[in-house]
Amino acid sequence: MDLSFINNLRKINDEDDRLGTITLLIDIISNLLNDRNNARNNTLPANYIQETFQKYSAAMDCLLVVGFKQVSDDYVFDQTISNEQLQELVKLLENELDSTSIDHSKQINSTNIDLGIIDDEKTKHQLISFNNLHISSQFNKLIPFVAKLERVQSYEDINLRRYIRSSIIPLEDFNRKISNRKSQIDIDKRDLLLLELLRWFKEEFFTWFDRPKCDRCNILMDFFQYIQPTREEREQGDAQKVELYKCSTCLSQYRFPRFNAPLKLLETRQGRCGEAANLFTCLSRSLSFESRYIYDTTDHVWTEVYSENQHRWLHCDACENLYHIEDVTWKYVTNFKQTIQRRNINEKIFAKTISRVNEKLQSQLNQQEKNKIISNRIEDIVSMLNEEKLTKESELHGRQSGSLGWKLARGETDQQDDITNGFIYFINNEECDKGFISIEYNSVLDKYYRNEIEENKKDGL
Repeated sequence: MDLSFINNLRKINDEDDRLGTITLLIDIISNLLNDRNNARNNTLPANYIQETFQKYSAAMDCLLVVGFKQVSDDYVFDQTISNEQLQELVKLLENELDSTSIDHSKQINSTNIDLGIIDDEKTKHQLISFNNLHISSQFNKLIPFVAKLERVQSYEDINLRRYIRSSIIPLEDFNRKISNRKSQIDIDKRDLLLLELLRWFKEEFFTWFDRPKCDRCNILMDFFQYIQPTREEREQGDAQKVELYKCSTCLSQYRFPRFNAPLKLLETRQGRCGEAANLFTCLSRSLSFESRYIYDTTDHVWTEVYSENQHRWLHCDACENLYHIEDVTWKYVTNFKQTIQRRNINEKIFAKTISRVNEKLQSQLNQQEKNKIISNRIEDIVSMLNEEKLTKESELHGRQSGSLGWKLARGETDQQDDITNGFIYFINNEECDKGFISIEYNSVLDKYYRNEIEENKKDGL
């Protein structure tokens, strides 16, 4: 086996690039070890490989050693390469991650210890499949969430978490800021770390995507339709759909893939609440926070993070400033009886279904870890059922993220009360034949005109 690429990897001057390149190589090989027959693992688009590794020939050499050969527009894995050879390569590359300059390594370790980040990466958890989990049809809303469990498990990837801590989150800067704040206010350091992560994520790292601007006309483009993602977008970014936007002036188009893979989102760093909650939960797990991805079937998702100091789960909405699932509906509603009526499900069977999912999720945990989850769950249930639900002043304000139109459509803005309900005009046959309709409003007379004829309907516009 030609291992000359190792020395060439060591020659990459930019430390972040070196660590990122090695981490991606480890991920590619690890995926093969998990399931070498999966097309997503054994076939890599040539344009993706060349774009990702073109700067460093050592990375391309590594792929050749792994057994990838270019066939047409893809790099295809040679199935004759044994798992033993792949495992040897992973060990070599992991050693390279560990061989970061001594001073830098000591600095990172010191920062991790200072911020309470536990090196819990000694045990590798196997990906748990839920394909054979039978769920009653009355719980159809749970099925999409169960499908997300495999994605959530990716947060536990050892190499991904190392990459995030070494190359994504500015932990040394966090530590300095937290130390300064700790001297001024009496708040637990880990809670301060969470607050700093939220601030940095919202203000510096993640960008909210609403509508793109046309490069030619410099105006906002309009959503046109959903289209299917390309094979590369599916395989490398786990995109399930793509939003297509059009410019009303020049008709140019813009594609916005809704990526789900954390590694891809670390690259794009943009999206809406789905991408934000997905990525923030992943980042918080990399800092050893117990985290929950909160899935809501209405229109929003967010994260909850457990505070060891406060002994409770904290609501962390990364759009504003995991080893188990839980029904936290009761934490966010005030009228229990009305909520039960609206859910219209058998609550006992629903609880048993969640318990069955958890049993499978926790199968790889030791008893101490299981006991901790049970303890936290008991505290959570007691707080949900006994605490008086009082609306805080901060909760009365509308959503900050997104455009006014996007927030108005969801009733999530302070300006909502000033906007009356919309009125729908239905196109008649004459207008349809002409291909034209004119709607005018005279603010002085407070009258509406349709095709220059006064309309009786005034309310709602």
